[in-house]
Amino acid sequence: MFTAWFFILIFSKLSKQQEKLEKEIAKLSGMLNNERFVANAPANVLEENRAGLASAEDKLAKVVAELKSLS
Repeated sequence: MFTAWFFILIFSKLSKQQEKLEKEIAKLSGMLNNERFVANAPANVLEENRAGLASAEDKLAKVVAELKSLS
């Protein structure tokens, strides 16, 4: 059986992952919402940032769901 410390460890790890993903989403969103960046960045960089943003948002949704299931 799992003990309380195991759940605390998992919860802590997921919380840190959530914070990291939220920062990454904020960074990528800021870049993609910056008109100067979008106007000057190569198309492949914009595509990489959009893909990274979508990936981070998907991961965040999964982490949040995991955290809710532990609560």
